[in-house]
Amino acid sequence: MKKSPQIKRSIENTKQMQGKSSLVYTRKRGERGMWAGGRGAAPDLPCLLKVEKMTKLEDHMEGIINVFHQYSVRVGHYDKLSKGEMKQLITKELPNTLKNTKDQATIDKTFQDLDADKDGQIDFSEFVNLVVRVLLTAHEDIHKE
Repeated sequence: MKKSPQIKRSIENTKQMQGKSSLVYTRKRGERGMWAGGRGAAPDLPCLLKVEKMTKLEDHMEGIINVFHQYSVRVGHYDKLSKGEMKQLITKELPNTLKNTKDQATIDKTFQDLDADKDGQIDFSEFVNLVVRVLLTAHEDIHKE
């Protein structure tokens, strides 16, 4: 699959920033805006039209996307998680939330449950199912306290 210059730059930014920051996109973290890119515009030179401070929820949502991309660019398809990438993500990003994150059988079962299309990779929509499950469980636990 051929990658656009923007995707290549995003992947390179992610590789350079791993372990330092969750910066993936061209815009500054905490800012949102509309990018110009109509006919004749250079695809690798986005033009910021309007910048607003991101809300806390928007910032957290972008953080989830950035965490996904920090792991998805390492092996194979740049926008899908391999089983190894998924294991690293769960082990490093959810050690206090999921039980048995270092147990291979647990990782295999979680991966199998998430891989809805059975292509051996986890795309973002499949990954979001994990995020939803974790959020629902956390919400229920808060109400138990």
